[in-house]
Amino acid sequence: MVIALLLHAPGSLARAGCIDARCADEASIESARAFLESTCACSDPGQAHQKYRKCVRNSLKLPSVTNLLPEKRCRALVLRCESASICGKPSAAVCCTLRRNGEVRASVVGSPAACRKGTACGAALGLFTTSDACAADATCAGATTTTTTTVGGPSSTTSSTLPQSSLPTVSLTGCATAGYVAPVTIGSQNFAVVVDSDSTTLGVGSTACAGCTGISPLYTPGPSATDLGATASETFGDNSSFSGEIIRDDVSLAGNSVPLAFVAIASQHQFFGPAACNFVDVPNTYQGLLGLGGTSLAVSRTGSYVDTLESTSTLGNAFAVQVCGVGGRLWLGGYDPAFVTAPPVFTLAVNSPFYAVVLEDIRIGGTSLGIPQATYSETLVDIGTTALVLPNSAFSALAGAVAANPVFQQNFGSASFFGGSNCILPSQGLTKAQLDAMLPALTLVVPSLTGSALTIDLPATESYLLQQDDTQGNAYYCSGIERAAGSPTIIGANALHTLITIFDRLHGQIGFAPQQGCPTLGGTTLATRLPSRVTPPPPTLPAPPYRHHRG
Repeated sequence: MVIALLLHAPGSLARAGCIDARCADEASIESARAFLESTCACSDPGQAHQKYRKCVRNSLKLPSVTNLLPEKRCRALVLRCESASICGKPSAAVCCTLRRNGEVRASVVGSPAACRKGTACGAALGLFTTSDACAADATCAGATTTTTTTVGGPSSTTSSTLPQSSLPTVSLTGCATAGYVAPVTIGSQNFAVVVDSDSTTLGVGSTACAGCTGISPLYTPGPSATDLGATASETFGDNSSFSGEIIRDDVSLAGNSVPLAFVAIASQHQFFGPAACNFVDVPNTYQGLLGLGGTSLAVSRTGSYVDTLESTSTLGNAFAVQVCGVGGRLWLGGYDPAFVTAPPVFTLAVNSPFYAVVLEDIRIGGTSLGIPQATYSETLVDIGTTALVLPNSAFSALAGAVAANPVFQQNFGSASFFGGSNCILPSQGLTKAQLDAMLPALTLVVPSLTGSALTIDLPATESYLLQQDDTQGNAYYCSGIERAAGSPTIIGANALHTLITIFDRLHGQIGFAPQQGCPTLGGTTLATRLPSRVTPPPPTLPAPPYRHHRG
């Protein structure tokens, strides 16, 4: 089965009541059933009930279910509940009848009309099984209200146990080329730090840093700080580095404070480098970097913010990001479904210190590049990298496939565009929407949790092209792909613009859902811009510096 992420997703399903005396963890059972109903396509057109039951029986063995329901008898209970359902029966309904003794009888009938002495309930309300369709008065139970979805923690739930207002949300500034910046409090001081999903150690410029000219504010240890009497350094994949004293202090994102050992930067090499968004320099907009990785990636004697938060709070062991053309959001503990247009789909994370997935294939316009899966190795999902970073053979194949398109040739030239350092104004004056309609889409193929192919379709201008608007609102396009040059394959921030990306650390999986809520790039201003005096605009502009994998 191939799932087209941007085209199809099942509706939100309601679940409750599938419990007994020995299996009373309703939240875990609801989460397992939500996973099964999504994975086995309960409400998909053309689904058959027997096929659905077989899929549920097989999927009960998956880690995503056994981690939630380790006891076999509870998984058997879920199988009974899902078997007594109308999944795969599009014309059926659950008939809720009130008996003389006051008990409610729920039964599956072939159609709503067949429920002559009761209330017919079913798919229109998101009610699919006899265990959850009927209320105590034999009317239809209300469909579960989905507010904020938590994918981690002791259990996963799509119920209202975690209201939207309680999900910690961090507003991000910046962009794919300059990095996404979050406000963080250390001790009693406020800073802006780049957030990075593939490193861990927090490093922030300190007053001891003679080479941090122009960086402000700088960290000064206060009453809550403890000098751990050690130093640490970190060198990144782009050859930038920092070093300094290891300090333990209270570090807070969106009001969620944890004691954390980090590096108070005393010296740095190209760590605070040049950056630009939409051809506007954004120097000195951040004072450090906060990695969202686990302890295994941390510099010795420093800690992991997300690991510490998970062990000291009731938030789920997950986070999610929305990285827009400009700005975005970071959610701690889960994600907010108000910002997705369809439920997320998940793929297992690779057993790696990084957040990585198996990339099975890349397609252009529906046609495979023909690159063996092993060539991609482990593929990092990294908001700290600008572009889609590919092995040489995949880079060349993708560039050649796109450049064979006549519309691309007429507007951007040959495949050499992708290896250049300029951003080009489409010579035919095509808009973003026209480019996406006329150029081939890029598809990433990853395995679903059941092993079938999961396709993630990305438009041209949010994958192999990277949009940058000048001060007059003219949309230029730069290369959105880079050669790996020794680094791993990386799905960088530009290729994540159309998605909410969910890092479900508890279950070892990464999810993707189509996003909504990102501002229009041309309508957003990062800094005060002086009107351009150039009329007409130049056909090319130098591309801004790209951020690269930090781990």
